[in-house]
Amino acid sequence: MITGLLSFIAGVVLFFAGASSYYYGAALPPAIMGCVLFAVGYIAYSRSDARRKRNVYAYDMYPAELRDEELPRMKLLMKKLKSYRWLFILLALFGMALFFRFYIVCEGDTCRFSFFRKGMGLTLTIMSAFIIFIGYLTWKRADKYLKGLESFYKMTT
Repeated sequence: MITGLLSFIAGVVLFFAGASSYYYGAALPPAIMGCVLFAVGYIAYSRSDARRKRNVYAYDMYPAELRDEELPRMKLLMKKLKSYRWLFILLALFGMALFFRFYIVCEGDTCRFSFFRKGMGLTLTIMSAFIIFIGYLTWKRADKYLKGLESFYKMTT
């Protein structure tokens, strides 16, 4: 959530502080991804306390509820994290393509550099790589939790 807010602020600062199209292009990915990261972080944060209480209650009173509700939820989360990883790998590749290849705009016989696209490609690549790293850390924690749930389920049956 904080990462999303900082990213959005960086995008806004780049947009208003920059005096060229390079900065305007560089401002778009942090602003858009910052909004998405903030929303995802806020949703996870707002649900976490109720989920923690429900899991503690299920652990003490109804261990089968952990198996029936929490285990499938975590397996689904792991699948989503895998698909998000590939999405951001594709976004990073697209950003590299914008930065290295598609920043030349040709209209008729004249070609010019599009620094807007070059700036957008650079920050899209950097933001995607950063989100891939954060996703990896999230995946490691989720995998550890999933293995703990599976071992708890094996102990209770």
